[in-house]
Amino acid sequence: MQRYRQPLLEPIAKVEIDPGYIITHRLPLEEAAPSYKIFRDKEEDCNKVVLKPGISRSNGANRDGAAGAAPAERIPALS
Repeated sequence: MQRYRQPLLEPIAKVEIDPGYIITHRLPLEEAAPSYKIFRDKEEDCNKVVLKPGISRSNGANRDGAAGAAPAERIPALS
């Protein structure tokens, strides 16, 4: 990670690429332990789990990348 951090942060900061496409799961913080198993076993085509305090399954958190609110506009990755 450290090797690629700076080269990746610059195009993200310039809004040239959007790394958000890699996030496949947004889950409540309370589901941290089960999320490790989902990622480790690649269940549900899991690429990246983001744990968000304050969200719950009842207010829209799910395992397909949505977290209640409308999805953010995506900026296409550079080819």
